[in-house]
Amino acid sequence: MTNALQQVKVVLVNGKPMVSSLQVAEHFGKNHFDVLKAIRSLEIPDDFRASNFSVSEYEAKTGIVKRKYPMYYMTRDGFVLLVMGFTGKKAMEWKIKYIQAFNAMEEELRISRQSSPRDDTLEKALDILAKDIDRKCRELRNTCSFFFHTFKNYWQKKYSLYNELSWLVVSLQHINNEVIDGLDKNIQSLKCLCYTIQHITNKFLTKDIK
Repeated sequence: MTNALQQVKVVLVNGKPMVSSLQVAEHFGKNHFDVLKAIRSLEIPDDFRASNFSVSEYEAKTGIVKRKYPMYYMTRDGFVLLVMGFTGKKAMEWKIKYIQAFNAMEEELRISRQSSPRDDTLEKALDILAKDIDRKCRELRNTCSFFFHTFKNYWQKKYSLYNELSWLVVSLQHINNEVIDGLDKNIQSLKCLCYTIQHITNKFLTKDIK
């Protein structure tokens, strides 16, 4: 990058190239409080605001005391909306520098993604694990159900003894239901864990470009 572009710091926030309101205020010669006010007063839909402006904070010293103050990160679209009303030759120069900086970051991200082949070995292994867990739990469910029904059918033939042991049958039914419900919950939890690991792994396979 050229020296001009290096003056504009574009960072990745939640995977999106963004710039800070603090930096914009400095470059465009604005009071940061006024920039925050301008961002908050933008008449834009809530979903657009949520997608293009991210609330954050920074630390600064007031005398000898460090305090936290609010700031925003904004995408290219958010930046364009904010500085649309900033006029003058200097403002135009900075607008161009910011657009060029966004372009450079987006190009670096594009090249990085193309040059980093996807390694889906772990994803496949986790998928196999989830399917294996599912299969084994189904087998255990079937075994529990078979045992219960076999016990019940056998003792129903011994009617008097079945009546005496009806409490045991009810208990077995309860245990059987609890086992099946528990297995179903565990299957879902294990699947969620596998897919969460997949998501986290995929997220960090591509390195963020700072």
